[in-house]
Amino acid sequence: MGGLACALALLGIPCAAGGEEAPAGGRLFYGQVALIGQLYVHNRPLGAEYVRCVNCHRLQDQARAEGRFGPDLGAKFLTEPSARRGGPERAYTEQSFCEMLRTGKDPTAILISTDMPRYRLSAAECRALWLFLQEH
Repeated sequence: MGGLACALALLGIPCAAGGEEAPAGGRLFYGQVALIGQLYVHNRPLGAEYVRCVNCHRLQDQARAEGRFGPDLGAKFLTEPSARRGGPERAYTEQSFCEMLRTGKDPTAILISTDMPRYRLSAAECRALWLFLQEH
């Protein structure tokens, strides 16, 4: 399986050093592990190919990518206090990040864009994604 993951690196999906698979959070971010998500105004899940994080976001430490309209994700964006749309400052914790992914509300209870899917993630999946993003 490690060879397959590294073959995906040719498509811009990284693998770990030594030909091993990327960490669990990275596999979720890049869509190597399917996520279940649906848009705020719909009652059916979208196909896994439509809800990959990398479709709309890039990591803060990556080169600029075309076609990304969501914020760049990483430790700085998530954990440093910042105001959004003139509202109160927000900073995510692991718990508030996971809650936002599930409900669409940021730590200040402001609704995020309805273009972003709401996800059905286990606690372990969300923790893996959080830890992966903290490395960037």
